[in-house]
Amino acid sequence: MKRSNSPNNTDIEIKEICEICGEEMDENPFAYDYDSENKLVFKCPACGHRKVRNL
Repeated sequence: MKRSNSPNNTDIEIKEICEICGEEMDENPFAYDYDSENKLVFKCPACGHRKVRNL
C-alpha cells in the first residue's frame, strides 16, 4: 500500500496493486458492507479482484 505524503499535498491518496494481474486498483466507496466506515474496499478494473483494507 502506497501513501502520497508530500508536504504540498494535503490529500492522502491510498493505492493498491492487484495481486492477481498487477494493475492499480480503484477505490470502491459504494461496496456493500455493514461496517463500511472503518474499511476501504478496492476493486481491480481489469480482473474484478476485490480487496478490503481496515483503517
